[in-house]
Amino acid sequence: MMPAALFLILGLPSFQLCQAWGGPHNVKTKAAWSYTGPCRGGTVYYPDSPGKFPLLSFAHGMGASGTKLTYEWTLNTVASWGYIIAAIEGCEVSLDEYKGQEQIMEWMFDNWDTIDHSKPGGVFGHSQGGASTVSTAHDGNACVHYGLHSAVMMHPGVQMGMGAPWIASLYLSGTLDFVVGKIPNECFNAAGANNVDRGFGAYNGYTHFNPCGVWSNKEAIDIANWFGCYLYYNQNSCGTIWGGFCNKDKAGSCKLIKGNGQNEGVQDWEAAVRHGDPLKALSVPWGNHNGTFEARMEEIQRRGDWIAEQRRQRLQKRWASMKLLNRTVLV
Repeated sequence: MMPAALFLILGLPSFQLCQAWGGPHNVKTKAAWSYTGPCRGGTVYYPDSPGKFPLLSFAHGMGASGTKLTYEWTLNTVASWGYIIAAIEGCEVSLDEYKGQEQIMEWMFDNWDTIDHSKPGGVFGHSQGGASTVSTAHDGNACVHYGLHSAVMMHPGVQMGMGAPWIASLYLSGTLDFVVGKIPNECFNAAGANNVDRGFGAYNGYTHFNPCGVWSNKEAIDIANWFGCYLYYNQNSCGTIWGGFCNKDKAGSCKLIKGNGQNEGVQDWEAAVRHGDPLKALSVPWGNHNGTFEARMEEIQRRGDWIAEQRRQRLQKRWASMKLLNRTVLV
């Protein structure tokens, strides 16, 4: 059963519900026509609705390209809640799939005009791609460069560059997942090093392959709410995650931990921003507030708006340089 709060994720009741995927938007796909970077090839899932939407980058599992089949339900469900998803299609077997997961976002910025740059972005992936997502979330420069504020790692394995994330991260597994075993829980435990908001849940009876194929799965609904909280700053999504994620669907090991910064609250954050080094601001521990729901929402939006602004400033400079170069070539 879908959490009722999901139907309020966007506050856009005027859109007709798409019964096939659960969200308020019908979803279309298009090949990433000219993307030739790492993990060459890609598929874009996007809401068939007017307006602009946050960007997510998805990394598939080992041998699981052809995402329109291998992750049909998961990707369409998440996209139907108001996200543009760029899914890489190469790197069938790879220890550095994260390079493609990062680079396809750059391609999207230059080629897709309905990305909402007022909102931060996110990354997610499954198995090999879940480990890729751990690596991307651990890359502080990439988080600033691409404006990333949130990540979801489904049943992650092992990838180069893995470590503690710099952004809010959710780790998912299943009680019958014997492929990756304890790796997702170990990744979650390592995530505490940077004091970010983080969660772990193993779905009762789920195997390694529940996120795959055309069948429904509860992971996609939690993913949509996780991104709804950290990209849309939606209070209903935050309430659904922080108030009901660890329910009867999850094993007893389900955990949610809020960042536990112990310093001078907002002043610490503002001082780091004034310093001018984005990585210094990114490293300020989460949780510098009075503990109320309202204060937590303010922190989520304050940090999200800041990282989205870092991306906007970079892209404005990039696009201005490209226009100048084009004019010079024409002359």
